[in-house]
Amino acid sequence: MIWLTTLAFYVNVDRDRFNKVFSMSQIGLLALSYIGINITNAYLDFTGPITWAVAYFSIAKVYALATDRALQRWLAYGVTADKDGTHVLIMPILVESSESLGDSLLKKLKRQLELNSTTPNNIEVIKGVQGGIWGLFTDMVVVSWSYAETKTQYAEQAKQDAAQLTQKLPAILREIGLPDETLARYTLHEGVFVAGQPIANQWRSLFAQAVIKLEHVEAGSTGIAEAPMKG
Repeated sequence: MIWLTTLAFYVNVDRDRFNKVFSMSQIGLLALSYIGINITNAYLDFTGPITWAVAYFSIAKVYALATDRALQRWLAYGVTADKDGTHVLIMPILVESSESLGDSLLKKLKRQLELNSTTPNNIEVIKGVQGGIWGLFTDMVVVSWSYAETKTQYAEQAKQDAAQLTQKLPAILREIGLPDETLARYTLHEGVFVAGQPIANQWRSLFAQAVIKLEHVEAGSTGIAEAPMKG
């Protein structure tokens, strides 16, 4: 059970689904112990496996949460805009569907994008919990890459990764169960962080610029625009 839990965290299994499976497995072991006591002459003592598995699961959950928080802080505060500049390539993907995709499909979409990525990046889903006009931002996935200006090789790899993701997007949408006629709009937008300005503010500005650009492209179209960040 510990090794299966380790493997689930290692391959980045969907956490909500894994939580349900893990919880049901513990309940199942308790049920087996109860049944064994009542209908057989043997007692199946699963106290050890349950205790160790729950302990490991708890530690792994805390570690995963701390990792997520550390990544968030690094994205907002840890990227240093030095004299050479730190470039960010951001790709918002908006799935145009008559109905909201829901958390399950959005998680599947995020997972497929992660599996099809060839370079380190950050993939986030804007969930459909906003109300009013903010609900217009639902069904959107944002993929971003960050690299120093001097890292030209990585910059090319990031752009190639973005290009191949857009090529695979129709197949990915079918893979997660969406109809063939489902359309997706996406764009690529590149910005440069300005030294001395709050990084969190520049991330928000970059996202806003990318969304504005997204609204001026047709489904299946894309492009790259460079714009220095002004804070």
